[in-house]
Amino acid sequence: MSPVKKISTVFFDFGDTLVEGNPTYLRRITELLDEFGFRREHADVVSAFTKADYLLYRDMRSGSLGNDGEYLMGFLDHLGQCLDITIDWEAALPQILERFEERPYERVLVRGASETLEALTERGYRLGIISNNDGRCRAKCEELGIDTYFEIIIDSTLEAVRKPSPRIFHLALDRMEVPADGAAHVGDMYGSDVMGARDVGITPVWYNPRRCEPFADYQPAHDIERLEQMLEMF
Repeated sequence: MSPVKKISTVFFDFGDTLVEGNPTYLRRITELLDEFGFRREHADVVSAFTKADYLLYRDMRSGSLGNDGEYLMGFLDHLGQCLDITIDWEAALPQILERFEERPYERVLVRGASETLEALTERGYRLGIISNNDGRCRAKCEELGIDTYFEIIIDSTLEAVRKPSPRIFHLALDRMEVPADGAAHVGDMYGSDVMGARDVGITPVWYNPRRCEPFADYQPAHDIERLEQMLEMF
């Protein structure tokens, strides 16, 4: 794998990149949909979630999204369409979120995350997080013992802006005082992470253990199955 040159700073997505649930986030969504009467295969939910994220990216590029609330509802609308589900998300969302939070799971580091973060730090890279999260991203990092690796933790709820908006990436660059061409961003979502980073000039690293295919013509130069593969690049 070819090395990434001129990079001093590496940003990471949080959920399903550094950290995953047991059961996984998308497995719990599949089970919750079933409870609400929408039985779908798990593979179909994974595919729909990934496609909805890319469609949201296209909405952002077209200028049809204005604020954080529009991003969330836009994503849910696309998710419903991809799964052939008709639902009033605005009315149902509070109940859905409550029941989702009630589902038991364990939050764990992705295999190789600790080793990769430690190695990058030892090599002198500056690290940060850019996450579409619920306001508790820093607390979750502290719980897992990885918070000390990161100079900044950008949480979309606290900043009222979500990936793939360029604003959240520029916010991270400004706080780290690093130019876009001096940074890479590692994440699992093709729309939010790969295309979002690319559009502001940050080098995208697609953490792609599911081996998804791109939705657009752009194929990132760095497409990895395991986080440890980053150590061949940096």
